[in-house]
Amino acid sequence: MKTEKKPSRGHAGNGRQAPAIERRMPALDDLLQRAALASHRFVLVEDSEPDAELIVQTLLDSGLKFTVATVDSREALEAELSHKAPSLILSDYCLPEFDGSAALEIATLLAPGVPFIFVTGVLGEEVVIEMLKKGATDYVLKSRLTRLVPAVNRALRESDQRRENLKAQEKLRRSYDQLRALTGHLRFVREEERTRMARRSPGSSSTSRGSRERLQASAPCIERSRPCRARSTPPSKRCAGSPRSCGPGSSTILA
Repeated sequence: MKTEKKPSRGHAGNGRQAPAIERRMPALDDLLQRAALASHRFVLVEDSEPDAELIVQTLLDSGLKFTVATVDSREALEAELSHKAPSLILSDYCLPEFDGSAALEIATLLAPGVPFIFVTGVLGEEVVIEMLKKGATDYVLKSRLTRLVPAVNRALRESDQRRENLKAQEKLRRSYDQLRALTGHLRFVREEERTRMARRSPGSSSTSRGSRERLQASAPCIERSRPCRARSTPPSKRCAGSPRSCGPGSSTILA
């Protein structure tokens, strides 16, 4: 966990300043030791040590397993998000050095897609609408921390679903690329086969045509042999039909 060793702001209405964070660190560290076997990593943007303890305690009581890094400055938030993208960002809106809107902008730039939930005091409706339009996932009032756990669980669940959808889309894209490459290869093979067949076809046609020509040249002339046969046949056995049917081209012969 990362904390700034500086005094916390006093709470409105009590007229007293909260004890310094460095004096209360052991209590918060004791809470975080209970989350040693963590499945999530949270970043908490909070300058008040008592509020940070209350938020962490609320999440631990729900059974969530997580580690948390607490920051309260722009530089610390940028350094934390640049190191590794967390599972969730929880942020107060009113901070001494910068506000929640700036924190949201930094998170959108350095950790896009990470759920961002405001956990703050009084927050006007117009501000809420503006923050949600800028990309905030949800907001929870510190006076109603019973909504914190459901909001966190819903944000984590939706984040997991988006991540799974992205993985599925990436897997589908790779499959499509592989299919397109295979289709291109098959098209290339088919064109190559057509080219080989086209090269063979002209030679085969020439060979068949030449064979037919040689066969016709060597075969007896039927049209020329028919008149000769007719002349060698005795007149008595020649065609008894009409003169037209006994011409040189006639093939009707009596036995």
